[in-house]
Amino acid sequence: MGVRTLNIYSATAAALMVVAMAAAQPGDGQDTRTARMRLIADDPAGLALQLERAGFDVLEGGVTTVSVDVVVMPAELAALREMGLQPSLVSRGRPLRDILKERPPTEGSVPLGYRDLAQVIESMNATADAFPDICRMVNVTEQYSMPSTFDGHDLFALKISDNVAQDEDEPAILVVSCHHAREIITPELALYAIEQLTSLYGSDQRVTDAVDSHEIWIAPVWNPDGYDYVFTTDNNWRKNRRDGVGVDQNRNYPINWTTACSGSTTPSSQTYKGPSPGSEPETQTMIALSRDQRFAKVIDYHSSGRESLWGYACPTHPFDNFMQQEAIALSNAAGYGGSNRPPSADGEHYQWQFAIMGAHAFLVETQTQFQPSYQSALNEAALVWPGTLWMIERPIPVSGHVADAQTGDPLEALVEIQGLTFNSGEENFSGGPFGAYHLFAPAGNYELRFSAPGYDPETRQVTVTADTGLVLDVTLSPEGPSCEGDLNGSLAIEMLDLARLVSALGQTGALPEDLNGDGTVDDADRLIMAAAWGGCVIAP
Repeated sequence: MGVRTLNIYSATAAALMVVAMAAAQPGDGQDTRTARMRLIADDPAGLALQLERAGFDVLEGGVTTVSVDVVVMPAELAALREMGLQPSLVSRGRPLRDILKERPPTEGSVPLGYRDLAQVIESMNATADAFPDICRMVNVTEQYSMPSTFDGHDLFALKISDNVAQDEDEPAILVVSCHHAREIITPELALYAIEQLTSLYGSDQRVTDAVDSHEIWIAPVWNPDGYDYVFTTDNNWRKNRRDGVGVDQNRNYPINWTTACSGSTTPSSQTYKGPSPGSEPETQTMIALSRDQRFAKVIDYHSSGRESLWGYACPTHPFDNFMQQEAIALSNAAGYGGSNRPPSADGEHYQWQFAIMGAHAFLVETQTQFQPSYQSALNEAALVWPGTLWMIERPIPVSGHVADAQTGDPLEALVEIQGLTFNSGEENFSGGPFGAYHLFAPAGNYELRFSAPGYDPETRQVTVTADTGLVLDVTLSPEGPSCEGDLNGSLAIEMLDLARLVSALGQTGALPEDLNGDGTVDDADRLIMAAAWGGCVIAP
């Protein structure tokens, strides 16, 4: 057995963290150049888990049967050696532009290789100019009056829809890439999806239907500072560029940010989660965009691993099994044979989307390298595109609108599933200009409760099936005077109330039409309404 390996196992992850936290803090002139190091171990999987929990950047695809690869800065390298490990150098970070110059251009492809930040934005603008009826370039930073990044960049996305200049009452979809700077293959996947949705519109029926019935947002680079730094300085760089040492943007989201599985608290770590949840301009801008657009479905492309990630790392979720099955289906559609796993950490972007926005959200690890040949990137983009289209087309189990019963105005209402326990602060709201909501849940029967401040809550019984979508619109009546049988909040018993009761005859459950509370809407309820017809007795 390897003595050096035993040293790490005799130490706890907490002890590792203490050593790592001894690294320099921002602003002390610390060398931030990265290196890929290899650790020989008797139990590489166990070592990788401990290193991840201690905040080290364990590479996807870097765990073999005999070794673990990590990317470290000098302070972290010193911490590994202090723990008795003997890391060996694999490669040092250097400008990606220099690396790409050493590779032959890809024959027959345009462009000839990976696009830097300026070229990505140029490509997005060119597509918007070529397809102005269905594609619009959006400066997300400006649209939501958000701060620019540390290096002064704005964040951009393309919106694709049949009436792109309008905000339509349609499900919104988000495809985002490059939360992690070095994963340069992922912008190419997003740009390929943009190309498919625009160039095939009108000729491919599935693409046309997708664009006609959705508001699709695609953001190829969500870490512009880090992406630019990869091209100019360090191809191993993962984080943004906050204070020169950076924050791991995919550990910065305000969901389970304090769990044992969240990112590192040490700024020198490549998985540093930031000084506070949602501290980064990139995170804040994504939250602002998402709260406005209320994405029903989200794909967050990363590399590497060729697998779909679902759920949390530490906490559990009532729908873990359902999310895993959906991740398998997405993985199959993307050409990855159903490969899936839980994530390595908490505080990730897609977790915030499903926990706080109710979205059907997954992280997809693509390819087996961060920076494969450009031809490999093109091949990967074509491979995963069917997964993107599958996600767009996946029916929403329950969706609808919540409105004021008297005015018809849209409401921001809390949508709760009765009888289920959520332990991570999860919530689901209707909202936006149309009061829309969406709910993803496994097949079964559910009781939904809709509530908003100043309104009487409503409950509805719903049946979710595996492959179809149920549309359920709900109205809430303002709190105040009411009377038995007044179902539409008009303070009178009238034809509209009777029509609603008649349409519910035979239904069971906690329904407002069940006036006598016996569990069934029947003739007894109709007699109660008839007795009060034309008036409304309000208790003093």
